[in-house]
Amino acid sequence: EKPSLKDNIDIAFKFNPQATKVVGIVEDSISGIGEREQFKNTQMYFSNLEFSELNISHYSFTEMGEILQTIQEDTILLFLSMHTDKEGEYKDIKEAAQFIAANTNVPVYRPSIGGVGDGILGGKMISYVESGKIAGDMVLQVLSGKPINTINLVTKSPNFYFFDYAVIEKFGIDPNLIPKDAILINKEKSFFEENPALVIGTISVLLLFTFISAFLGVSNANYRNIERKLRESNEELTSTYEELVATEEELRDQYEMIEKNAQRLELIMEKYEHAINSTNSVVWELNRDKGIINFSDNIEKVVALPLGMSEDIDEILGTVIDEKYRRQLLKEIRIYESGKKDEVNIQVPVKGVDNRYRWLKIQGKAIKRKDDERGILYGILTDVTESRKHEDEINRLAYFDFLTNLPNRRNFKGKLQEEIEKGQEFSIMMMDIDNFKEINDTLGHIFGDIVLQEIAGRLMGVSNERVLLSRYGGDEFLILVIGDKNEVLEVIVRIWELFDEPISVQNRDLNIRFSIGIATFPKDGHDIDQLLTNVDTALYTVKRRGKNNYLFYDREMQEELKKKAEIENILRKALNEDGFYLVYQPQVDAQTGEIIGFEALVRLKDHNIPPNVFIAIAEESDLIYQIGKVVTEKAIQQAAEWRDKGYGNKPIAINFSSKQIHDHEYIEFLLENLRQAQLEPQSIEIEITESILMEETEQTFRVLQQLKDLGIKLSLDDFGTGFSSINYLTYIPVHKVKLDKSMCDKFLGMENSKAMESVISLAFGLGLAVTAEGIEEEWQYIRLKESGCNYIQGYLFSKPLLPEEVEKIYHKNFLRDNNS
Repeated sequence: EKPSLKDNIDIAFKFNPQATKVVGIVEDSISGIGEREQFKNTQMYFSNLEFSELNISHYSFTEMGEILQTIQEDTILLFLSMHTDKEGEYKDIKEAAQFIAANTNVPVYRPSIGGVGDGILGGKMISYVESGKIAGDMVLQVLSGKPINTINLVTKSPNFYFFDYAVIEKFGIDPNLIPKDAILINKEKSFFEENPALVIGTISVLLLFTFISAFLGVSNANYRNIERKLRESNEELTSTYEELVATEEELRDQYEMIEKNAQRLELIMEKYEHAINSTNSVVWELNRDKGIINFSDNIEKVVALPLGMSEDIDEILGTVIDEKYRRQLLKEIRIYESGKKDEVNIQVPVKGVDNRYRWLKIQGKAIKRKDDERGILYGILTDVTESRKHEDEINRLAYFDFLTNLPNRRNFKGKLQEEIEKGQEFSIMMMDIDNFKEINDTLGHIFGDIVLQEIAGRLMGVSNERVLLSRYGGDEFLILVIGDKNEVLEVIVRIWELFDEPISVQNRDLNIRFSIGIATFPKDGHDIDQLLTNVDTALYTVKRRGKNNYLFYDREMQEELKKKAEIENILRKALNEDGFYLVYQPQVDAQTGEIIGFEALVRLKDHNIPPNVFIAIAEESDLIYQIGKVVTEKAIQQAAEWRDKGYGNKPIAINFSSKQIHDHEYIEFLLENLRQAQLEPQSIEIEITESILMEETEQTFRVLQQLKDLGIKLSLDDFGTGFSSINYLTYIPVHKVKLDKSMCDKFLGMENSKAMESVISLAFGLGLAVTAEGIEEEWQYIRLKESGCNYIQGYLFSKPLLPEEVEKIYHKNFLRDNNS
């Protein structure tokens, strides 16, 4: 059951377009917390509205009433949840609705059933009755013997609009704005609504009488008009007959001349027909004075049109040629007549009787006559459909992407240049599919191509005359949005909505997410290259900051890129010149105080760059593969050195990047270094983060299982910072979890100590040891110890140390030797 918060705010803004704020009435109950989160998440759809909460758990009902009375007409008020105030006083939904209505001067909207009829306006609501009916129907199907796995899963709440008409009238809301399928209460029915059959019948009879009267009047007038035209036609025929008798003798004289030339003309016609038929052409002649065009007798065969050998030019242009090409043809003729061209030469499409379009090439010139300055246009009409198809295919390949049929990069740049020349504001969105490489790597490029086609099909849902979609290459798409920032945001929201449901390809459901960079003309550039460079920079910044988001370009991004490039060069130089070293932070047994192992942490020589900064850049540039091997080699060498010095064997933990899961050489590299140092695999522990597991690929689990089978212990680092860690713990081969510092800081307070105990108990229940990292205060250590935490790591006992400093405390007991 998902409340339609976005739809409620949409309809409220439709009722009150002057609104600038949205206030949600909420509480801190278990269900109330969920509603608050949904309310916060809805903000992304309304960049033009300011969101805030009124939490009854922080006020008494008296205080809440006073606050509600101050709310003005510029505010959309949502009643989500309000039962128990800070003093413990309780109101049910009906009482809460009456209380809110009594203390507000604005309409109150609600996304769940309850309150309508008690002063609440209403809204698009969750219907628990409809949900119950759906569930009941499923139960009946199961009881009747239908297998559960054949019953479709219901994924959308049966929500509907439900309003109190009395409240609509109270606040003067235009009834025409109410959705047609809305349910209304407290609305009085009109005479028409109570007697629809009677009203409709009466109106129908009146309309019938009116129609009959009008028809009789028109018929009488037409009869008189026809009678008059018949008289005029008779007079005209009589006159024409007299003219024909007078010219009969003249025609007899001309007939003898025609007979003399008939044989010569017949020979010419045979030659003419052979030439025309062999070239699949039609000869035409246009008399511009009379508007008549004549064709050779093969016209219907060539163009498949029911045309005679002589036709009215205006009628042909109006029936067989589309308006767009008709204007082009007439323009071509005007240009020829002005003397700017030597001949008429144009191609136009015509639709034949077989409903197929054919392209005709029309060529012609004028024959000058003494009595007519314009003369007669004549020429050849040729069917060029096949050659046009070839031209169109070449053009399509040049301007459209072969895989998705979207405009390609060349096409997009041409449109971009047109918009730049217009000088009006527009934006470019560059979209990159998050983690698409994993789809190609795990499922194959053919599967990936199908996914791209499906994505392109969905993206067409945002395309219109102001939004041009293009495939830029690979898994990148470009969108040109003509308009301001608000129109860009509308397109982004629409894209999110289009991909709210997963894409299904070959019985696999894929959740598609995008990173989107945006550059705006003219603010971010005045030419194509600058705009594309800046939009690419914005996209890169989005992907660096976690993906699945959008960013507008700003100049600070260029500085960030410059700094990143400098650090990347430093890392490359450090790899070539032994520019890294390791420090080691002790891991202490919480019960005994003894050091049980160390975590190896990489640092840069000669550069004061924090590891969280240069590691992130190494991840992006793929240098992490080499750095990971450097850390592995140095940690193994150090463990062997301490063993040879007689310090004993305490495992060293090294961090394993999510990128390294794709380094097929790593495991062999690790084993080779262990063999050379003559160390057992138990000497090394590998710490993985949840980001490695997010892919859930076969490659991920295969590599982790290989490491475990070799005897190398795995630890899940930063536990508690992700959303699905507990789920992963049930099936990944880890031995230990490390509680993140942020989690310890949050849950070690007196009021949250039970939560920490529960987390530790959960890990124990799964057979896992627990390390708490980032511990700096003694009271934190005491509470972790009381909760049963196995190991402690943090500045309370020791900061990360150089190898020679580690040797001084290697056998130290921090509980017994705390004065040392």
